[in-house]
Formats: sequence, C-alpha cells, structure tokens
Amino acid sequence: MRLDRKPTASVDLIAVIAMALAMLVIVWARIEVIGTADLEDALSGEVTGSTEAAALHAEALLRNRSVTGFTQ
Repeated sequence: MRLDRKPTASVDLIAVIAMALAMLVIVWARIEVIGTADLEDALSGEVTGSTEAAALHAEALLRNRSVTGFTQ
C-alpha cells in the first residue's frame, strides 16, 4: 500500500505567507543596512557620491556581462 500526500489549501496559504514575509524582511534589511539615501537621491534628481558610485558599478557590471556574452 502506498501513501500519497494530498496538498491542502492551508499548506499553500502558509507557504504564500512565508514568502511574503521573507520579501518584507529582505526589503527591511536592505533599508536598515544600506539606508535610503540612494533612493532619495534618485527620486530628487540630485547626484551625490553614492549615486555616482552606483552608476559606475552598474556600468562595470554591464561591461563585464557584454564581454562574457551573458554566459557563465
């Protein structure tokens, strides 16, 4: 005799709640660790040191991806 587990709606609901909580924790941790200065600069249009550093990082990342052809 083989026992099969049937998925239930309550387990699905718990999984969805756990994923939503995980996303909220990730966003909260990002704000606590990095702060919101870069977000405020982006929304206000001001260019500061952190904004320039982020732009240089994004440019370097794009250059590396184009060199490797988006492959690993």
